[in-house]
Amino acid sequence: MPELFISHVAEDETECKILAELLEKEGYRVWYYERDSLPGRTYVEQIVTAIEGVGAFLLFVSKETLVSAQVDREVVSAFQKNKPILPILKDLTNENFQKQRPTWDHMLGATTKLVMSGQISQMIPILTAGLSAMGILPHCGLTQKISTPGRITEKMISINQLAIEMKVTPYLVMRLAREVLNIELRTPAAVLRPGQADQLRTHLLEEKSKQEKPNQCLVFELSEGLTLDLIYISPGLFTMGSPQDEEGHNEDEIQHEVILTQGFYLGRYPVYQEQYECLMQENPSYFCEPKLPVETVSWYDAMAFCEALTLRFHKNFRLPTEAEWEYACRAGGTSAFSNGAELSEEQANFDGKFSYNGNTTGLCRRQTTPIDTFPPNAFGLYDMHGNVWEWCIDWYGEYPLEAVTDPKGPDSGSIKNLRGGSWFHGPADARSAQRDALDPGRRHSPYGFRVAMNID
Repeated sequence: MPELFISHVAEDETECKILAELLEKEGYRVWYYERDSLPGRTYVEQIVTAIEGVGAFLLFVSKETLVSAQVDREVVSAFQKNKPILPILKDLTNENFQKQRPTWDHMLGATTKLVMSGQISQMIPILTAGLSAMGILPHCGLTQKISTPGRITEKMISINQLAIEMKVTPYLVMRLAREVLNIELRTPAAVLRPGQADQLRTHLLEEKSKQEKPNQCLVFELSEGLTLDLIYISPGLFTMGSPQDEEGHNEDEIQHEVILTQGFYLGRYPVYQEQYECLMQENPSYFCEPKLPVETVSWYDAMAFCEALTLRFHKNFRLPTEAEWEYACRAGGTSAFSNGAELSEEQANFDGKFSYNGNTTGLCRRQTTPIDTFPPNAFGLYDMHGNVWEWCIDWYGEYPLEAVTDPKGPDSGSIKNLRGGSWFHGPADARSAQRDALDPGRRHSPYGFRVAMNID
């Protein structure tokens, strides 16, 4: 399949054939009507199909080109299909191009235009460098593993697509592109390279955090002297999962980048018995004290508690997603635990008979501990490691291999995610990346939960 399409008028046929031949000597394949057209289709259908199939669109612009209706249709077709467009100006200045074809210039945005200043052969090194920067590689330099010849596996992304992904306006993306990347993008259909999009994602998350400015802590009064405290968790980007050399690493902890575009609130503590009993009029826990986390609750019990909160306070209470939970647990850290590479008995409640990194405390408390026994993590959250496993809202499923935005887990399944480890399990199970999952109807003393809440 050809990598390049050269759009031109009949008057420039000779020069464009020379250009095509030189590019093919560099390993690129250029679409020729005589060679690559398909039987049974009209000329217009052939052109549309060709543009759709190539990796980049070269626009050879002379004075005659500027008044060509056919070339205009080809440019619009390439623009609508998000094809990278590289203009080559012959006997024209950039100012003339902008003045006579403002619509084309608007479509191109910040794309650099090549100006012919001599023989076509002198322009080939600059042209091939530009193609490489756009992700278009010569056919002869690719391995058979790449499905579409001439294209690297990463795709260009339009301003509109990035705005939808990050849940912001295209105009915010274009403003940050100007401020951060120093490029002027004049239309939401303009495209970015993957590296540029990654830079903007980070800055978009920071911008959203500035704009939202919610209360950092919300307090809901359940009864006199009894409250439910929620901590605001800002949007952000983190690496979910664990490296293969992390002790306790499991095969289902494949590392991948996660972008959380929306801030949310998360319980300062796991739900404790005094709170649960106040709202649900029962206490199913095996270890009974007011400030111990509620346990022996199923996923359905946890969801019922969230629904009761929603009805009472008219806010959207829920369980956190697995990605939200790990993001909040890590609190900006990248080690096995939010506080570092090891976990001590002064930091969490777990079964110390199990060693981690060659260390063992030997201490096993044999039950849950009050929710404020140990220091919080950097986000101000208590008991993210140990004490009780915490139900998450999503079904268990395999991690993706590529970056994801606001993951919600599979649409269906048979087991629900649990996170954090417990008093009954060793330190490896309390790692930030550790995953567990059970039938949502299962109840046992190591299982509890904490609530999340959407921002209004």
